[in-house]
Amino acid sequence: MIVVKFGGTSVADADAIRRAVDIVRQRLDREPIVVVSALAGATNALLAIAEQASRGQLIGAVRAVEALRERHLAQATALLDDDDDGRELCAELSATFDELAHLAEALSVLGDLSPRSKDAIASIGERLSSQLVVAAMRKMGVDAEHVDARDVMITDDQYCRAEPQ
Repeated sequence: MIVVKFGGTSVADADAIRRAVDIVRQRLDREPIVVVSALAGATNALLAIAEQASRGQLIGAVRAVEALRERHLAQATALLDDDDDGRELCAELSATFDELAHLAEALSVLGDLSPRSKDAIASIGERLSSQLVVAAMRKMGVDAEHVDARDVMITDDQYCRAEPQ
């Protein structure tokens, strides 16, 4: 077994994701576990959305959510075309962006950005990119299974600086 980790620039767009999948394909005999960061710039954009919303600037935050949504949907379409798999992936990504929009609304109402909320929003980037990468792997003939880190990773309660347990 081997763990293959790709940072944000390695999964920045559809072309980069395809290159990452090619790297994984070269290592299939070693049963790779693939770990990915958010698309380049996505984490900063997510944290900016959280900050903006918590300051009561909901309209700007929602616009930023929609811009980030469009970026991810464009990559999904570039990876999978407009077939059933592509439409399913776009629906999954959109559901995650709907969740993000609801979180932004909640932050705007509360007027507060706790470390826990900050972590919840920051983690959305990896959730989105991992869905894109798994879809690309399957499209390129790799038998891949998506595993949500929230289902397998346990950390302490030190938000914004949590340690695995």
